[in-house]
Amino acid sequence: MDGVPGALAAFYGPLAAPPRDLFAFFVWDVISARALPARRDIAWLALKRLPALTPDAMFRASKEDLKAAIESLGGFDERLEALRAGSGHFKRHRDLPERVSGPLRGAVRALRDVPHLTPAAQVRALLYAGGHPLAAADDGVARVVSRLHGRPPTSSAATRRFARRTLAAAFGRDRDVLGHNLVLLGHHASRACVEHAPHCGVCPLRDGCAWGRARLS
Repeated sequence: MDGVPGALAAFYGPLAAPPRDLFAFFVWDVISARALPARRDIAWLALKRLPALTPDAMFRASKEDLKAAIESLGGFDERLEALRAGSGHFKRHRDLPERVSGPLRGAVRALRDVPHLTPAAQVRALLYAGGHPLAAADDGVARVVSRLHGRPPTSSAATRRFARRTLAAAFGRDRDVLGHNLVLLGHHASRACVEHAPHCGVCPLRDGCAWGRARLS
């Protein structure tokens, strides 16, 4: 993984990272699903201006204001239902941020009941909002790591475990380093190293990617 973060940072430029506040992370995750980063960032700023980035503020926000903020992302009804359910859950469990930033076992249990937060998102929440130095590799990040090492890039638990071990060995247990590099790898997975017909010809990692070299040869 030597040189990978630098090459990606030079190629893509500055990228927004998930927020460290737990409820704000939840909102970020909801509006990021199936959305282009540019559209997500516009929606995020609109929600910030309302404001609607605390459980109480989100719960009070009108449907019309939320629609104006996030409708361009698509799937408005689904996202609205997730945001409403999540804000209600956070209002009922005021201690949730403290539990998630506490001991890991309790943090994992606390996140299991958060509505509309997938298992992969729960691990990312532990890293970004909980401060736990975990290599939160979802299928996209695992695909990039596997291809770099010439492994079949399948969406499987074994592939994700390999990616997590590789990332932990490469970047250690520094929460900030892990978080920054996962943002880069996740963006690359969504923009160039896609599952089908990846853009290997213009990939900034192609010279060091065993899978990409084999594909282009």
